[in-house]
Amino acid sequence: MEVKQLRSQRPRAWSAILAQEPEMSGIVVTQVSRQRLNSRLTRFTLDLADHTEPISLIGKETNETEALFYQTLSQRLPFLAPRCWFSHRQKEKSWVILDDVISVRPPHRWTAGDAEAVVQGLASLHVEFWDREDLLDNGSWLTHPLEGIALDQRYILRHQVLEQRAFYTQLGTGVTLSDHAIWSLGRLAPRFLHAAAAVAFLQQREGWPGVFEPVDLDAAADLLDDPMPMLYTLRDQPLTLQHGAPLNHHWHITLFGAARLFDWRQVSAGPGITDLVHLVEQFNWLRNESGEFSLRPQEMVTDETLIDNYILHLAAELGPLCDTRGVRQSIAAARCFYLLAYWLPRLTDWLLEAHRQGHPLPSMRDEHLLEAGLTPLVTFKPQLAATVRRFLAASRML
Repeated sequence: MEVKQLRSQRPRAWSAILAQEPEMSGIVVTQVSRQRLNSRLTRFTLDLADHTEPISLIGKETNETEALFYQTLSQRLPFLAPRCWFSHRQKEKSWVILDDVISVRPPHRWTAGDAEAVVQGLASLHVEFWDREDLLDNGSWLTHPLEGIALDQRYILRHQVLEQRAFYTQLGTGVTLSDHAIWSLGRLAPRFLHAAAAVAFLQQREGWPGVFEPVDLDAAADLLDDPMPMLYTLRDQPLTLQHGAPLNHHWHITLFGAARLFDWRQVSAGPGITDLVHLVEQFNWLRNESGEFSLRPQEMVTDETLIDNYILHLAAELGPLCDTRGVRQSIAAARCFYLLAYWLPRLTDWLLEAHRQGHPLPSMRDEHLLEAGLTPLVTFKPQLAATVRRFLAASRML
């Protein structure tokens, strides 16, 4: 079926979409209207012959990874992922049609029961693919970021990293990774070099007041130089399917209290504990319509409660297949990975953008960040400071 016919709202094309469901094979779409929700999402409302109530579906502009996820794996997750009616692959211009799942409670109105549904939904995702390499071997589209690389690829990777180093001269940093770190990191090496640029930049300015103290930067630099204590622990965990960004605003709570997870553009294979830490670290921070984050007015559940619920659900579903002690012991490594693989590369992106805009930073003080147009960094300070404190404690446990 042509995407053009669906986008141009031809009723016959939409009737064919619905006919994939046997009980809807006789349904005739008489009219299609659309409402643009944002730059990626469009709601299509379908009027049906002999039916008084229309139905709605969501068209989403996405990447090839998410389109392939919906084609090949989402059918195993009917309890979590929205149903996909159509998936068109075209690299970064892929397009999918999904069920329109209405969220009855946004994250700032979640209850303790909603929090439990969310963390158990994440655990159920990991249970479904737990140690199932037969399901996770989906060719090159489903990446395994923590997987090592073959010996014959090492020097190709080293050359790529050396070329990437020149990129950071814009920040005035002589950032590097040792050969040991490159071999240890494998395909993660470019991302961790991106993180190392932020560390070097902050070390030159003796830290970021209230966020990164010199002791924090030393701990990050040590792990970048020798990441094996962190990587060994994570690689020792069973492989599963990772969502990659299980953030609050990617979850929808349905009318019946079920949790549905959206935005699978970063899906990959790896240890589920990194997904859990990503969820927990941002759980008490709420994003408003302008993209700014603020702390929940009151703590709904503790980090420990979220972690306990996750591990208890794994144990109930997997039984002896799950080493709950090993999962809990891997939390420290996952917290370190979260800062190095998620926050520090983002920080480098912000710093490079400020430089491109002609705003090199003499320091990381608030007034200099605001002058450079880096308001998000000032906004993120409380959240990032808390993450850095947990990172330092976790790094000492490795």
